[in-house]
Amino acid sequence: MLYPPAHPYHWPVIGSMEDLARATMDDVSRFFQTYYAPNNACLSVAGNFVPDAARKSIARLFGIIPSGPPVLYPAIAPVRNVEQRTVTLPDAVQLPRLYCAWHSDRWNTGRMP
Repeated sequence: MLYPPAHPYHWPVIGSMEDLARATMDDVSRFFQTYYAPNNACLSVAGNFVPDAARKSIARLFGIIPSGPPVLYPAIAPVRNVEQRTVTLPDAVQLPRLYCAWHSDRWNTGRMP
């Protein structure tokens, strides 16, 4: 609802079942090698830990995994919706739900709303 049909964020992140069914093993392997590599990953460590020990463990466990090819991300133009859109999705829920969503700046732009 937030993105027009031609925008890459309009469709589901993983693609449609039709897209997935058409994918060959080579397609899936190439996708995995490109996007599931250390140079395109984020690792979070939480809890009570010693930072130097955590760094050593991370290097030991993940340092042996080779980087993948450089990942090129397309430039995505900002979207400006000029009209309000509403959708009702019936479901078997115990309580009514209301989701409100809107566009905002990327988290690292340094601009405050």
